[in-house]
Amino acid sequence: AQMSAIKAKNPDVLYMPNYYTEVALAMKQAKDLGLHIPVLSGDGAQDKALIDIGKQYVEGLMFTGHFEKEAATTPLAKKFIPIYEKKFGKVGTFDVMGADAYFVLADAIERAKSTDGAKIRAALASTKNFKGISGTMTIGEDGNAIKSLVIVQVRGGDFKYVATVEPAGAKPEPKKAEPKPEPKPESRSQLPTCAWAWAVSRRASLRRNASSACFCSVMSETAASRMVS
Repeated sequence: AQMSAIKAKNPDVLYMPNYYTEVALAMKQAKDLGLHIPVLSGDGAQDKALIDIGKQYVEGLMFTGHFEKEAATTPLAKKFIPIYEKKFGKVGTFDVMGADAYFVLADAIERAKSTDGAKIRAALASTKNFKGISGTMTIGEDGNAIKSLVIVQVRGGDFKYVATVEPAGAKPEPKKAEPKPEPKPESRSQLPTCAWAWAVSRRASLRRNASSACFCSVMSETAASRMVS
């Protein structure tokens, strides 16, 4: 009944920030009803069970997540992932988030030069623009991580990386100046239409969406070396 009511409104996009089981079943119901529109979700959909349950019905789904291997290009990611996979097999989101949590804590202790709780907390709070395994991270004033997120799409029965979105609180390293290209009309063509619209609409709430990764931040080369050696 709910999906029928949604269809009657003739929506452009269906946003379902649920876990993979609910998303898979809802997408099957939507397509059985003839509702063929872009469907968007959150990181709760990023599990292989989504595809196992939804099969062809979840094709085209896009969602935001914390990590996608193709997007992991930081020096730490390039060092950590091969070593991890050699020992444990394919790296997943929770593996990376756990490792980033270790690195941020180890780095905070090192920068605080103390194991005193108050000093470590202050060091954690001062984390700025750290390039972890999962992306660029800064600890905001509310204690939550302001970090990169990835947009992932289900294509061909697998998760495929689409794009990375950087929140306003993260300040990527400045790039060298490049020749300016010929002026072009503003376009959405860099992302599929629904991904573009989603990235814009979700940018304001990135801080809240990243709250589950509040400790996934900083680390120093020394701490990283200890972890992956």
